[in-house]
Amino acid sequence: MEELEEKIKKAIEMYKNAIALRPDIANAYILLGNLYCSERKFETAIKLFKKIISIEPANANDFFE
Repeated sequence: MEELEEKIKKAIEMYKNAIALRPDIANAYILLGNLYCSERKFETAIKLFKKIISIEPANANDFFE
């Protein structure tokens, strides 16, 4: 179980770095949000999901189907 937790933590850091470099890529927010959901950090995930709407409002529904 610890190995999975470590992989999730590394993935979170990687997506945070990707967003810092390219904050306009909505997919990074949804993937990071999904990781936070897996960690039961739902408030953080919701903030990321809301960010997607501001980045790509016309396509926001596509991300949540």
